[in-house]
Amino acid sequence: MAEARLDDDRDPARPAPPDDPGARAARDRRRSELARVVEVVALLGGAALIPVLFWQYLDVYLAFFGEQNVASPEDGTRYVVTAAACVALLLVGTAAAIVGEHTRAVVAGTALLVVGLVAAFLLAVPSDRFAVDPPDNRPGPDYVPCYSGSGDCLGG
Repeated sequence: MAEARLDDDRDPARPAPPDDPGARAARDRRRSELARVVEVVALLGGAALIPVLFWQYLDVYLAFFGEQNVASPEDGTRYVVTAAACVALLLVGTAAAIVGEHTRAVVAGTALLVVGLVAAFLLAVPSDRFAVDPPDNRPGPDYVPCYSGSGDCLGG
């Protein structure tokens, strides 16, 4: 029969109490390792989608001879999915780098996020996606013009 150690009253099957420095260090190490995996996968995935945005833009608008192509609704949907995935992955990767306290990865993630946002804005499909239409200033159907000197104007 094995003798129990007198200096250790803990049951090896039970986890260490939360205030145990060894348990805290192990938990922090697991969190840091998980954050590292998430940040690497997310940042690499987001960075890989930046050239895909460029390729999609060229696929729609590059024409050597003849008229320029018009973006179809499918092209617009493909752009939205790719741009959203790119920005989301870069955000997740940068957040994981912040959680994992990896300073160089935070800087790299922030730079990639800026590049991804600029690429998503400049390489939009259709190209006028972010253009603001001027307001419609046409009068409504019940509009009655008011002429100076007619005496028929509302309010004088």
